[in-house]
Amino acid sequence: MAGIEHTAEVTVLVNKLVGAPVATLLQAIGVHHDPHMPIPNHVAGTWVVMLGLAAFSYFAGKRLQKTPRGLQNVLELFMEFIYSLADDVIGHKGRRYVPLLATQAVFIAVGSAIGLVPFFSSPTASLCTTAALGLVVFVFYNAEGIRAHGLGAYLAHFAGPKLAWYMFPIRMLMVPIELVSHCARPFSLALRLFANIFGDDVILVILFGLVGLFVIPVQPLMFLAIFKAFVQAYIFVMLTSVYLGGAVAEEEH
Repeated sequence: MAGIEHTAEVTVLVNKLVGAPVATLLQAIGVHHDPHMPIPNHVAGTWVVMLGLAAFSYFAGKRLQKTPRGLQNVLELFMEFIYSLADDVIGHKGRRYVPLLATQAVFIAVGSAIGLVPFFSSPTASLCTTAALGLVVFVFYNAEGIRAHGLGAYLAHFAGPKLAWYMFPIRMLMVPIELVSHCARPFSLALRLFANIFGDDVILVILFGLVGLFVIPVQPLMFLAIFKAFVQAYIFVMLTSVYLGGAVAEEEH
């Protein structure tokens, strides 16, 4: 596993391969960067996870069979779970969001667990990555809410359900509360994922450092870290589904 305080070996390799053109591009657009290591750990880790998942999807897709078995069974169970989650949480419109939810789940699970592999670092152990994920969710579900209801109707839902005219002041009080609540969502998503994965990485690095001094069974902790990676992916996808469901839900009359 890559250490927390130094550059992961895979990051060094990525910088050797494409660091020069990236540095030139960053310099051209005026972005400050490390001239010796223009691609940081979380970016290199994200690229590696993306390329790995893309390659896996390509080769797995070429070997699909009418009668699933082995890995195909696992993949179909995963997709059935995502479809079920979308149907149950978002509703009848949920299946249009399955690509987003499935991509989130796979990227977060793999990106969180890959730090356990020697020479790699977890991209989700960086606040930059988790903040980007949270911002994507925030922009997307609000855009979907506007698309589903129109700008005026979507903004009106921040005042709460329609009430009698004399309750108008109460509805106006709801607006700042709802705005603060919605604006806090990307921060909550980002900080929760970052804190859990970064904390696991720090603990495992410390324990691996102590292996030379004491006999410490780190394998159970590694399995626990993998389990937590899947749990964090589930939580992130569940919250995304809840936010989407609230944004596109049809008002009951």
